[in-house]
Amino acid sequence: MNKIKEILNNKIYWICVIISMCFFGIFAIPEYATDTYSIITSDWTYAFNHFMSLGRYITAIFWAILIGILQLGFNSSYFISYVIGILCFSISLYKMYKIIRYDINNKILAVITSILIIINLFSLELFMYFEKGILALSILLNILAIEKLIKYFEGNKKNLIYVFIFMLLANCAYQGTVALFVSLGVIYILKYSKNIKEFIKNNIIVALLYAIPALINVISIKVLFATERVGSEAGIINSIIDIIQNLPNILISTHGIVPKYLFFIFICLIILIYIIKCINEKLNVKIILLDILKYIYVGCAIVFATVAPQALQNEVYMVPRDTYAAASMAGIFILCMNVFNKNDSSKIYNNIIIGMSMIFIIIQYINFQNITIDHFRMNYMDSQIAMQIAEEITSYEEETGQKIEKIVCYQDKDPAWQYGGLRVIGDANTRAFYPEWSRVNIIKTKLNRYDIESSQNENQEYVEKFKQESWSYYSNEQLIFDGNVLHLCCF
Repeated sequence: MNKIKEILNNKIYWICVIISMCFFGIFAIPEYATDTYSIITSDWTYAFNHFMSLGRYITAIFWAILIGILQLGFNSSYFISYVIGILCFSISLYKMYKIIRYDINNKILAVITSILIIINLFSLELFMYFEKGILALSILLNILAIEKLIKYFEGNKKNLIYVFIFMLLANCAYQGTVALFVSLGVIYILKYSKNIKEFIKNNIIVALLYAIPALINVISIKVLFATERVGSEAGIINSIIDIIQNLPNILISTHGIVPKYLFFIFICLIILIYIIKCINEKLNVKIILLDILKYIYVGCAIVFATVAPQALQNEVYMVPRDTYAAASMAGIFILCMNVFNKNDSSKIYNNIIIGMSMIFIIIQYINFQNITIDHFRMNYMDSQIAMQIAEEITSYEEETGQKIEKIVCYQDKDPAWQYGGLRVIGDANTRAFYPEWSRVNIIKTKLNRYDIESSQNENQEYVEKFKQESWSYYSNEQLIFDGNVLHLCCF
């Protein structure tokens, strides 16, 4: 209770709440990803079993409590998840600020660095799913683990147990963010390692604290569930090749969230400014080269920790939420400047970094809002199409007395996974009528009927017929009623 009071009485915490609300406040309005339609139209056990099979046990329990035990509706459950998400991001920002204040004397720079690490470029997609609260919780658990790791490095050995517990919980919340632990941990390895022997030992400790909880999570999935997501040894080489090919999309294209090369240039400028600062302070060339090697070490550790889990999967699929830690690199590199060289003889470098970072954050914010607005536009367009189909089903049932019990979905010649003119990142802005798991379910939500089945028994005649078409908008011609079955073409 004392810690909670301390946080609530600190104005920096409320600044963190405001910052979180500025970036994610619009998500107080319920929004939908394709996965959402599947879980809200099924019995609560469907989503529970789905999340359990992914090793996301905290999310599964969260869903079971809200829907299974409390029997709350979607809007109420969504709002609770949203509030938890805002709180977790706010506390993560605050905790990050408190941690790095020991190394960054400038309060403004400390706040900015915290934003760049926590609300980084790839954080947006985490807020575009119903379980946003637990996805945000996974970030907070990583920060709590770092907090305890630092205390361990400072001599309190018992904190190693807490680090392990927090990392295990983080993996059980969402595996896509746990690389943040390594990304931040390597900085404090460099800070607290007094010699090569300690450096090697601390690397091993951090690596094990990252790997063992992750392996426990993976093994539990393999033992308890039959899942296709965990790959075999034979596919690791192919996965590594795919990972290397996808790296430019992460560090240079940034999944299209900000202009190409902007993030990469920003990172290079941070390193360049640090080198100029060291030269002006007339530091030894060996020291400067050593610090450059430290930057390379930190950068490689961030990239490796981010992409390593992909090698364990059958298919490499790197989207913003799964590569979250990589986007923290800019903030982490700014933190490195202050950990490697605490000489405050000139404030000009801090002011330059603050100015650059503010420009970058503003560009990020504008792009976040544009993508989010397009997300809600996509939800509206999906809703309108689903509503029209639902009206046609209702009219057919009233006219014929037949009740639609099955919907068979087809695709035209060029099925679109997004609407023209809307920005897409990862899976979050995918049309509901593109994936198999959401096509029928969104129609169910408009009919308020959950007894309709999604059938795979395609009529070959209709398959050929629809393959000749190429729609760019909804048309009643995409619907063919046949007794209690609707044959639906998704354009």
